[in-house]
Amino acid sequence: TKKPNYLLKGHRYGIENILFSPNMKYLVSIGDFNDRGLFVWSWKDEIRLTMNKISKKINSALFTSSGQYLVTAGDQHLKFWNFDA
Repeated sequence: TKKPNYLLKGHRYGIENILFSPNMKYLVSIGDFNDRGLFVWSWKDEIRLTMNKISKKINSALFTSSGQYLVTAGDQHLKFWNFDA
């Protein structure tokens, strides 16, 4: 059997969404309702750079084309996260 090229560990439960930064340097993973974590990874180095606890479910997330902001949207919120990508 083949091994994965990269293995990122940190979420305790399920992951709802993942997305790469426009420069492909970072990966953002968003945990499910039980996990409630938003993690930013240097995925090629297999390092979690930061994490934030999320209080409300995130339905959608995307980076602006410049990579300056990560935007998350939920049932009752729209958040812009400043991102040094």
